[in-house]
Amino acid sequence: MTYETLGTILLSTVVGSLTLFLVYINWKILRVSQALLKISLDLLAETIIIREETVLIRHISENIYVESVRLRKALGDPVEYSPKE
Repeated sequence: MTYETLGTILLSTVVGSLTLFLVYINWKILRVSQALLKISLDLLAETIIIREETVLIRHISENIYVESVRLRKALGDPVEYSPKE
């Protein structure tokens, strides 16, 4: 074998090794990205649930406020209230 052939084999081996290393790195990045995507989807689902429950609580709170104002007026409370009706 000549030095030229050995150089070509060595260069091919180095390029192949670097290629395999980069494939491994990309595969690890893919796995981390998939884990982050799952976490993001879970967080989004929880955020949607919290948003829906917050809207429900706000609606219930407004109804309680209106009813408490009506009750105070019915009991003759001298303080003036302006309910959200």
